[in-house]
Amino acid sequence: LECISVTRQLVLSLSPPDSNFIQATTIVTRGAESEALRWLSIANGLGLHEADDVYIPVMLTAWLIVAVVAYIAIMKLWRHHRGKEPH
Repeated sequence: LECISVTRQLVLSLSPPDSNFIQATTIVTRGAESEALRWLSIANGLGLHEADDVYIPVMLTAWLIVAVVAYIAIMKLWRHHRGKEPH
């Protein structure tokens, strides 16, 4: 929480006199804080002490799934395109 208040103070000191900018920054900061707390509560529920112990394997798995799906789509498009070319 201390890091978030320091970030908010820095944004307030550097931001132009536009309240919309400050409100948007505050919402983003609160969103990041709540996301970190969610990952920490998931880790604690699994008996782990660090949020990174859950976040890293979950994100690596998600990236692997996305890469496999993209590879399959590219291969299907390539085969489809290759079949239409005149020889």
